[in-house]
Amino acid sequence: MGIHIPLIKVILFVNKDKFSKILSCFFLLSAMVLAPCENYDLMGDKTVFVGNWQWVHSIGKYPDPGGGGVISHQIFPSDINKSFSMEFRENGKYLLKDGDDVIHREKAKFATWNPVDTAEIFYFSIVINPDTRLEGKIFGDTVITYQYSSPFYFPVFDNDGIYSSYTNIFVRE
Repeated sequence: MGIHIPLIKVILFVNKDKFSKILSCFFLLSAMVLAPCENYDLMGDKTVFVGNWQWVHSIGKYPDPGGGGVISHQIFPSDINKSFSMEFRENGKYLLKDGDDVIHREKAKFATWNPVDTAEIFYFSIVINPDTRLEGKIFGDTVITYQYSSPFYFPVFDNDGIYSSYTNIFVRE
């Protein structure tokens, strides 16, 4: 009667380094396949974003230095000879543009999506980076964005650094 050594122990002993590499690759591939993927596609109600949106005007607001509330100022494309736009694609990518120049591109990761059933208005918040969000509402052929902190991607008409927020109105092209 001979010595009985289980086959798996022989394989592990003889090919320890090779087996370790194979096992590592298996776990790495499993993690990649089984990891949850974030879906950025604009599906369902979010398809309302798909298309090109042209800037029509903005409202900048800042506190009245005299303590009298809030002062607001409107600006139109003709005032600054600029044209801003947003383009949302079905695959979830969006582009923020100044004329033909892309000033920001990203996949739309929604932090907030709140439909208001009766009015077909959708409130949204898209993560631009960990500190900045593109927030607003969309209804019909209109998108209104609210910017409360820099970077301000759309019209900035604040030469003195006093404006604290901007409201931007876009219409579907």
